[in-house]
Amino acid sequence: MKYQSLMLVLLTLGNSAVSAEERTNPVPVMTRSVLPNVELALDLHKLEGARSVASATTRSTAPMAPAELQVGTLAEVCFRANATGYVTLWSDDPATNRAVLIYPNAFSHPEGASGGVGVAADTKVCVGGDEQFRLRVAGVPGKREAVYLHWTPVSATQLGPADFPAIGRDPASQPTAAYASTSIEYILVDP
Repeated sequence: MKYQSLMLVLLTLGNSAVSAEERTNPVPVMTRSVLPNVELALDLHKLEGARSVASATTRSTAPMAPAELQVGTLAEVCFRANATGYVTLWSDDPATNRAVLIYPNAFSHPEGASGGVGVAADTKVCVGGDEQFRLRVAGVPGKREAVYLHWTPVSATQLGPADFPAIGRDPASQPTAAYASTSIEYILVDP
């Protein structure tokens, strides 16, 4: 079974490790960005028992208290968009203080998907709960983390191969391309 750490984003197969690709260009994005007629839904849950830990949508306006997630837990992230487009899914990496790409990845799309993954309208996509790979929660207990979903109407406007989202930073310098986004925050706790 292949595992991908949800926080550290270290891809593992047996005892070998493959680092995530180096991304050096921060692109300021908002935690939640709304486009007319585009609604995103994001759900984070534990694989064991399929219990939802947290959910968010582009319609969510009130800040929610972060859920707690135990280090070492196997998790799955599901998302849906009501419009056809391209998505990337990101997680915090506490080692670099950057968002790192968790989907698409080398296990889900061995051929690569540099412009995000195309998703049909109203199709639920779940990451980390099938036989291709698993998402394992990793990191330092007490740390606040996030999963971020980035949607664009066309592949060409997705974040580029050298880009990573600088989530919630400097809203005055937003990307010029239209995008929708939502995210879920949670706190890591001891197992």
